[in-house]
Amino acid sequence: MNPKFLPNAPGAGSTHGRVARLLEERQAHGKLVSALDELAKDAGLSRLAARRQFERLGSKAVQLPGRPSLLLTVPPEDRPRGAPPVAAWLHDYMRRRALHYYVGLLSAAALHGSSSQVPMAMQIIVPEPVRTFEVGRLRIEFITKRRVDRTPLSVLPGLAAPMNVSTPAATLLDLVAFSRRVGGITRVLEIAEGLKPKLTAHELRDALHAGVSIPVMQRTGYLLEHLECPSLASIFDKFLPSTCAPVPLQAGTTANHALCIERWRVLDNVGVAGTTS
Repeated sequence: MNPKFLPNAPGAGSTHGRVARLLEERQAHGKLVSALDELAKDAGLSRLAARRQFERLGSKAVQLPGRPSLLLTVPPEDRPRGAPPVAAWLHDYMRRRALHYYVGLLSAAALHGSSSQVPMAMQIIVPEPVRTFEVGRLRIEFITKRRVDRTPLSVLPGLAAPMNVSTPAATLLDLVAFSRRVGGITRVLEIAEGLKPKLTAHELRDALHAGVSIPVMQRTGYLLEHLECPSLASIFDKFLPSTCAPVPLQAGTTANHALCIERWRVLDNVGVAGTTS
């Protein structure tokens, strides 16, 4: 127990408002996520008493889902939205839940400057199922993927706090793999056009070495060739087997009578071949 909060300590005074004061102190040091048990200990309160003080804070703090029980401080300027920007607290939240993660798909593409619209939800890639939740006006959507820890990450300047974000190349591969979660392969093609200036051969090789399925490599190679990125498309030649089974460009839909792109063994069932990049 913290000595300054001992009931018999000189000047200890009332326990009223201790949780609020601790949250304000932590906010001043840039810490927006706090464990309820830690607050109770530091305030010299029982867990129940600390929770009751939190519940009286109203819009000043909200509880985040999961274990351990975590509270999110909401600074005054963010209270109309109900939560601070996700970049200010996501990394600390995921660290406290002991989950490997990274921001991916449409959210990562937007952070890399390729998005025609703001994503409706922050898309987070995790190795095990996590329930989607909302905090204020923010919607946090979790997508499960194996070996999250192997995905190459970017270091983005200007964020409110450190945050794991997939590299542009890894983002593109994920968009192809999860195309049905982001509006289909034609939507992926639009986003890939915006990612082109950020794609590098080095990062693409790193992302492929992290482990990518053969169908995803076939589809991505074809899209890059269509986008007139021959040097990037040629990288896939070293990762693909000499013979591949044909795959539909848009997974989960019929490919009857679709044009087969022989180099990639891709069945263009959405008509990408008939469009210009």
